[in-house]
Amino acid sequence: MNQSENINELISAMAKAQGEIGPALKDSINPHFKSRYADLNSVWNACRSALSKNGLAVIQTTCSRDNSLFLETMLAHSSGQWIRAQLPVVTHKNDAQGIGTALTYMRRYGLAAIVGVAPDEDDDGETAVGRGKFNQKAESRPVLGKDDLDRLTTVLIDCGPKYKDSVREHLKSEYAISSFDQLTPELYAKIFKAATDKRKEMQEAQKEFVRKSEQGAAANG
Repeated sequence: MNQSENINELISAMAKAQGEIGPALKDSINPHFKSRYADLNSVWNACRSALSKNGLAVIQTTCSRDNSLFLETMLAHSSGQWIRAQLPVVTHKNDAQGIGTALTYMRRYGLAAIVGVAPDEDDDGETAVGRGKFNQKAESRPVLGKDDLDRLTTVLIDCGPKYKDSVREHLKSEYAISSFDQLTPELYAKIFKAATDKRKEMQEAQKEFVRKSEQGAAANG
């Protein structure tokens, strides 16, 4: 983290602002798992008024270093004092959509970290160290069987590569889970149901397409 030569006025203003900043409400719903989370807009809503009232502003820009993209988040005070920090932007797809998605994630985390915003639920860091609801140590939780993993993989493949990639990205960003064999039975059940519903939806759409195509062919025949 970098800072201006003095930050005494900034710290004083931030101390007042943090007394007014509330939690970021989990008012967005993940379409795959129907789970709630605090998005970037929710984090901004939690802190924008308190920051502005105390002469504070957050500026987020990107920069490139060693062929890598970084998000720079600066907390600035009306006195001219500032602090700033950088976070690497890790993308799963090196295209506009992948970069945009990764930037949104990092903007949310960078903003929340620099102003001290927390979501309206907290597990006291248990998930981050592998003891949380979805990241218990392997020896302390039921282990999924091969048949379960095969069934999940089959359903995800049926849903298409984009859907499967989005599920992997969600698990990695929200639960620090990098492979399906790390899933708890509860999270497995949620993912499997969401994927099964998605597959059924796709199959129904395909049937409807075929039906309309046949009707069109009959009308033209």
